[in-house]
Amino acid sequence: MYKTHKERMRSLGAVAIPPKGTKARALLEKQHKEKETPELRKIVEKMWHKAQAIITGQQLNGAGHEIDRILRWFQWEYNDRIWRHDLHSLPSTYNIVEAFLRYDPPINAFILHEENNHLFSLSDFVDWYTSEDTIVDPKEALEYIEPGVTYTFDSLFDPADLLYGIEKGNEVGISGFALVRFGTEISILCVAGESVNLEEKNQEIKEQISGCEPLEGRKGIAPHPDLTPEAVPLESKLPLWKLIALIRFDLNDMSQSVRYICHDAGISYLITTDDPAPFLNIDGQFFEKDLEEVARKNAQTIGDYNALFDLCSTFIFLPLYFEKFAENIFVERFRTNYANEVSKLSFRNTKKAIPNYLRLPYRNVNVLRNREEFLNLPSTIYSIPNFHMQTSGYWRTLEPGKIGADRKGGPIHGRTWVSKKITWMEADEPSSLVAKRNHQNTLPDGSAPGFIYVMKSPLQPKNVFKVGLTRRTTQERADELSGSSGLPGKIYVMHEWPVGDCVSAEREIHEQLSEFRVDPRREFFEAPLDFIVSVIEKTINKQSPTEHSS
Repeated sequence: MYKTHKERMRSLGAVAIPPKGTKARALLEKQHKEKETPELRKIVEKMWHKAQAIITGQQLNGAGHEIDRILRWFQWEYNDRIWRHDLHSLPSTYNIVEAFLRYDPPINAFILHEENNHLFSLSDFVDWYTSEDTIVDPKEALEYIEPGVTYTFDSLFDPADLLYGIEKGNEVGISGFALVRFGTEISILCVAGESVNLEEKNQEIKEQISGCEPLEGRKGIAPHPDLTPEAVPLESKLPLWKLIALIRFDLNDMSQSVRYICHDAGISYLITTDDPAPFLNIDGQFFEKDLEEVARKNAQTIGDYNALFDLCSTFIFLPLYFEKFAENIFVERFRTNYANEVSKLSFRNTKKAIPNYLRLPYRNVNVLRNREEFLNLPSTIYSIPNFHMQTSGYWRTLEPGKIGADRKGGPIHGRTWVSKKITWMEADEPSSLVAKRNHQNTLPDGSAPGFIYVMKSPLQPKNVFKVGLTRRTTQERADELSGSSGLPGKIYVMHEWPVGDCVSAEREIHEQLSEFRVDPRREFFEAPLDFIVSVIEKTINKQSPTEHSS
């Protein structure tokens, strides 16, 4: 089993035939035609039927949740590409998704790894991860992730129940994700939805795709005629544009390599990436002069999603989280599509061809449901693992048979590492990461009922918070403040307390926090969040110990 991305790509390059249009490809096709015999054709046909049987079995035996459906979509798409064209036709997303698949040269097919399926409450995981009692070490997480096994984690609840602010001012909700480990490398696939105006995006997509020309080497690849261009929504109670985030981490040197954001545009994915490889030809040069500017803008735009990638880095602790609460896990059986097909007469011959180990009418899924002892706060602030970006160069593909050099100067077939500092690939330092819950609270009776709140903008310094009052809901106040003068980006409710007299409570709280006030004219205070919360709770308890909750 190949331990690193580099070794897996090296093995693929060793068996890939030359690209179409090259002299090497023409020579190979000529030699193949000259050596073709009836016996060889039978062997090829046998391998083809074997590939079809394995892929059909895997396509039908998923648990039916969002993540294993996405993994199977990638498997089918990649196999369709190589069967219709060749390995050179694979899309750029293969750079990350390849870790979830194993290429089998004799049958020319991509096979899914063994799967370990989970359902969980993302809100509960957030409470555990951000708890003062939780101490996490990224390298400790490796002990709970079996190499070569795909771990899928689907959310039990609507993605809109927990929204994360991102740098561009929008919010994203998480449907689930998958991770796979090889050595110290962990590759992550996250399915999410971005808060946008879907009708406006539909129009933008139609205009964008109508004038889009395929890159060199992709001109023979077309979407299915039944598909239509649209901003495909994520299944949610809010309008969220479905996207897939892809990233690979290396816990050996705490680095993250190239990143992808793939928005579902109906007939294809709209890709934003800081990976220059999709824009380069076999000589390591940009296909067209204008593409370097396109690649540069892509690398800048993907910075809008830094918070989402930061969130992905926390997901490596989910196997550890399940281990910590193993006594609360229930194993549930989910019916697969194989079970739906197996009783049909038309499926009889297909069933015979599928290997026994892939005939799964049910999938066992580990389920970890809500834990009531966790806090139910309006928002949560994150501390994320300190991963840095690899920006020292990029891979250049070589003609088959040629030997290049890896990052350390060692020999490698089919590719070579170009040590070039690409300045526009520099990653920004992550800001604070904030998660917002859908949270409602009711007001008590009193002379001036309202809410005392603590709010936070991820773009402000770490320990700067807004402390104030509102007679409306705290969410309405946060929406009003977001993007207003002096408040960068979205602002989130971290805590809220319903009180009978919010005016006098706010006055006394501000007096208690006066030495931490950032600006005498504004309600911003620079102090640790737990200290601010303790001051507020002492003040409110003194005012009316039975009329509030947090």
